[in-house]
Amino acid sequence: MKVNNTLRKQQQASTIDLKERALKAEQLLGEIETCEQILAKLNESLSAVLGLGSTPAVEAKAPPVAVAQTAKPVSKRKTGRSATLRNSIRDFLLQAGKPLRLAEIVKGMKKSGHVFTAKNPLRTTAKTLYANKKVFKKTGPGLFKAG
Repeated sequence: MKVNNTLRKQQQASTIDLKERALKAEQLLGEIETCEQILAKLNESLSAVLGLGSTPAVEAKAPPVAVAQTAKPVSKRKTGRSATLRNSIRDFLLQAGKPLRLAEIVKGMKKSGHVFTAKNPLRTTAKTLYANKKVFKKTGPGLFKAG
């Protein structure tokens, strides 16, 4: 019985928290809409001052946030013909032409313009390097080259 009561209390607390967050989200959406209207007015007045043709402001309203409605998780995986992380790392190591350390690989890939979608790119890159032994060769402690 104690467990049921505890679970009910937790569920009620979660529901209240969810409702508070939904209200806050609605308030933020209202503030965003107000800011967009102010920005549209400023653009129109700037266009008038500069003598440019004014473009009509498009008002986009966000859909109302449903309270206590759960959404399906959205996949962060890219679709289409984008390069995989493994292929991107392999291409980067081939361009480097020498064995590199894990941190050097991540830093160099970021510098060359690769955008990591993972929260921790160092961990993801390490997993990729160690999991694909046919593609990446370990030449020393912490050094990898494209095989």
